Amino acid sequence: MAIQAADHTYNVIGTREDLSDLISNISPTDTPFTAMCRKGRAKSTLVEWQIDSLAAAATNAQLEGDVAPNAAFAATVRATNRCQISAKQVTTSGTVEATDKAGRASELAYQLSKKTKEIKRDVEVALLTNNVQTTGNTTTARTAMGLVGWVDGGVAFGGAGSVISTGAGGNQPLFTANTARTAATSAWAALTEANVTTILQNAYLAGGSADVLMADAKTRATISGFTSGTTKFTEAVDKKLVATVSIYESDYGVLKIVANRFLPVTAQTKVLYALQSDGFELAFLRPYFVKDLASTGDYEAKSITAEWTLKVDNNASHGAVRDIL
Repeated sequence: MAIQAADHTYNVIGTREDLSDLISNISPTDTPFTAMCRKGRAKSTLVEWQIDSLAAAATNAQLEGDVAPNAAFAATVRATNRCQISAKQVTTSGTVEATDKAGRASELAYQLSKKTKEIKRDVEVALLTNNVQTTGNTTTARTAMGLVGWVDGGVAFGGAGSVISTGAGGNQPLFTANTARTAATSAWAALTEANVTTILQNAYLAGGSADVLMADAKTRATISGFTSGTTKFTEAVDKKLVATVSIYESDYGVLKIVANRFLPVTAQTKVLYALQSDGFELAFLRPYFVKDLASTGDYEAKSITAEWTLKVDNNASHGAVRDIL
C-alpha cells in the first residue's frame, strides 16, 4: 500500500526522547528472617551468652523429716558467635552529579539507596548460608554462624547429608558445635506433613514454642496442599477461592507460614524451618551507617557498613526438615 510523501518519524530530526522518570526495580527486597529477629547491641567482635535449662520434671516425693542433701546443679552452657562486617560502596564522578538525569536528581543518592537494600539482602543471605563462625585475620574476613549451624536438628535425609549434632528426641542439644553441615549427595523425598509434625514435636519437647514455618516458595506451596492442619475456604464477598494457606494449625500450636526467597532451592539443600520467632537476636556492634570515603579526584565516594552477628536463645527450641525434593 502506498503512503503519502511526507515527513515520518523515520526521517524527522529533533523528536524528543520519551524517557520516563520512573525507574522500575524488579529485584525483591523482603528479608523475612532478618525482620523476624529482635535487634540488639554487641560490645565486641566475639559475642557470648549463656543458655540454661531446667532439670527434668519429676514426682518429687520426700520423706517426712528427711535431711536435705547437698544441692547439685548443672552449669550453664556458654554460646558464642562472631561479628561479621558487611559493606557496599558507591562512587560517582562530579560530572555525573551535575548532569540532568531521568528518574533521580542525584546519582550518588540513588545508588546509595540501592546499596542500602542490597546490603540488607546480603545479611539475610549470610544468615541463611551454611557458614561457621571464624575469627578472621588480616587476610581473611570474620564470619558469623548462621541459621544452618544453629538449627540443625529435627529431620535430615539424603545421602551423606550430616546433622551437626543430635540429642534426645532427634533434636539437637543446647549448643551446636561450630561445624558446617555436610551437603547431602541425594535428596530424600518430598516434604510430608508427618515431617512437619516431627520437628514441631521435637521443638516442643525441648521447651520451644515454634510459631513460624519458613521455607522457599515451592515448599510453601507443598504445605498449602496439606489437608489436616490447613483450611481452604471461599470468600463470600467476592466469591474467590483462597487456595493458599498462611496459617498452619498443629497439635503444637498455630504457626505462620513464611516464604523466603533467599533460602536454598536445590534438592540437596532445600530446607523447611520451624522457628520460635522471639528466639533470635540480630546483634549489631555497628548498626548500618554511611561514611564519606576520601576522594583524591573529581568524584564522590561513600560506604554503607554494618557489623553484626546472630544470637540464638535456645537452639533446641527450633527444628528443620532438610534435603527436601
